[in-house]
Amino acid sequence: WKEDLQRREGYRKRATIEEIYIKGDFSQVVGAMLVQDKVATLQYIVIVSLPEGDNADFLIERLNTLLRREQDLQTTYYLNYEITYAVDGGKEKLSAYTCMGNSLVIGSSLDVLKKVIGVKKGDGSSLTESREFNEIKVKLVKQWDGFVYINNGNLKFAEILRQWEEKVNLTLLMSAEILKGIGISFDIVNEDIVKGKIFLLGRNEAALDDMNDDAIFFSEVIRR
Repeated sequence: WKEDLQRREGYRKRATIEEIYIKGDFSQVVGAMLVQDKVATLQYIVIVSLPEGDNADFLIERLNTLLRREQDLQTTYYLNYEITYAVDGGKEKLSAYTCMGNSLVIGSSLDVLKKVIGVKKGDGSSLTESREFNEIKVKLVKQWDGFVYINNGNLKFAEILRQWEEKVNLTLLMSAEILKGIGISFDIVNEDIVKGKIFLLGRNEAALDDMNDDAIFFSEVIRR
């Protein structure tokens, strides 16, 4: 990921990316991909636990360098949160950020950050309130190095997956349309070994056969 990002950016931004990787001290990083309600367009959020003192200033200064493009960065306020954003950002790159307590929330657009702030202020449901999310989470191990949750409640994940499968001429999930969600927890044992657990949540018992085949397939992918 780092090498791909560096190839797409100029020298100054490539050097900034390297500085973040070398000097950055992040105890927790959370990433999310969101789908628009009416079209299968992805937007992105990254939440980083802010380090203390000078390290927080270091991170924000480097982030400003990465976000800045042809025009200078702008600031605005939404529900008492200050948002810094790139006017010419678009939705394919991280383009805006705000601080929420000890966390730095970075988004692919100003609009997606406003949605996050709205949820924080109680306007909209939080993921932690989702019955499907909590049902999947309790089935996985309590401690992990990484955790992935895929919400397919509105079938947008299935829609995006089928588009990708058609493009590469490959079927990855037979049960995509009959899944409510997928949970994956994993631990990094060493440079060569990752162990994990997958839980598939179906919409009804009729999905069990296809879900079982998909679970076996995913288990083989993890094993390899």
